[in-house]
Amino acid sequence: MNKYVESLEEFLKLDYKLVITPFEEEGEKGFIVSSPEINGLEVFGVTIDEALKEVNEAKQALFYLQQDKGEKIAYPKGYETNDENLSGRMTIRVPKMLHKRIKDYSNVNGTSLNTSIIQLLNDGFNYNETNILRENIIETLNNKLSFNIEYNMVESSRNVYTLFKNEETNLIKEPKFHYVENFSYKHSFEG
Repeated sequence: MNKYVESLEEFLKLDYKLVITPFEEEGEKGFIVSSPEINGLEVFGVTIDEALKEVNEAKQALFYLQQDKGEKIAYPKGYETNDENLSGRMTIRVPKMLHKRIKDYSNVNGTSLNTSIIQLLNDGFNYNETNILRENIIETLNNKLSFNIEYNMVESSRNVYTLFKNEETNLIKEPKFHYVENFSYKHSFEG
């Protein structure tokens, strides 16, 4: 996304932070509206409504002044594009090897390069979201469950069983550990 406003119409539609300050001097009362995000914007009105109506006229004058000076106007702080501003078209450069991998993927799957890229991006996002969800579930379980390992191990046909007791509920779970070489274990919970 461009960091700067490109047209007057767009500039007038954007919501910048406005500060309304009561004004009173030499018998004259009213309100001053200024914007910390738009350098030089400061208008006066007898009423708040009148002052706010002056803001668009001042924004228009400032836009043309900045354009004449060759300066650009930044978007409001925290501004993000919404879906209406997205065209669905991107132009990217990728390394040749990645391009070849995508082309091979599309040939194997009988799809176009464009469709293949969309599938791969979507699969990558889904994989990431699934991993985040999995990590959150594991963290939640680790925070809520505390197990005491009771060292009652029984070896039976190369499977080792250990009893786990939940300290809160006194329920006993029996995870099953499968022996793998070099004393590493794979496990799955039963019961």
